[in-house]
Amino acid sequence: MELLVTLVLIGIVLTFIFGLLVDIRNERDNNNFAQNNQINRIEIMHKVGDDLNKYTLESVREEENDTGITLKFKYRYPNGTKDTTLKTYSKGDNEDKDYYVEYTDYSGEKTTWKMNGAEIDTCGHFIFYKDNASDKFYFKINMYLYNKPYHERNNKDKNNAVDDLEITYAGFTRNLISEGLTSEPIDKTIGNCA
Repeated sequence: MELLVTLVLIGIVLTFIFGLLVDIRNERDNNNFAQNNQINRIEIMHKVGDDLNKYTLESVREEENDTGITLKFKYRYPNGTKDTTLKTYSKGDNEDKDYYVEYTDYSGEKTTWKMNGAEIDTCGHFIFYKDNASDKFYFKINMYLYNKPYHERNNKDKNNAVDDLEITYAGFTRNLISEGLTSEPIDKTIGNCA
């Protein structure tokens, strides 16, 4: 009887250790994937953030994009307005697609980043809020990235947010022109959400 109890306890401990080792391996894979694109994410957020902080943002609007997400940021300058564009897209076959993020900045310079070992969701998220009492507005843009090939801990059904591209900004309401931004909060999906 003691031998049987001992064998059952050893089996329980081994099952726990095996599960722990699988979790550690999955976490390592996710961390390696996140590190592969960490520099890309930092550069993208820095480029977009530079324009948002240097110039007067008037509006953010979405444009058609069959393979990803395209956002136009309109800025005011002394003689009119200028647009910058943040865009995601893919190239290649269904089985062997490469995913890219492209940003055309205030000066017109276009920079493209290939997201290594990643799939970029064609559907993102946009949140906008105006605080009329303080004359401020806030927005957040999320673009979801997943491991490629399919990974059970980072996919469309179970996203690991550590590697997503997220841009947040706060500015003054008096600088905005309407173009779809109202006094009501906006919380919507963006891109090609099928």
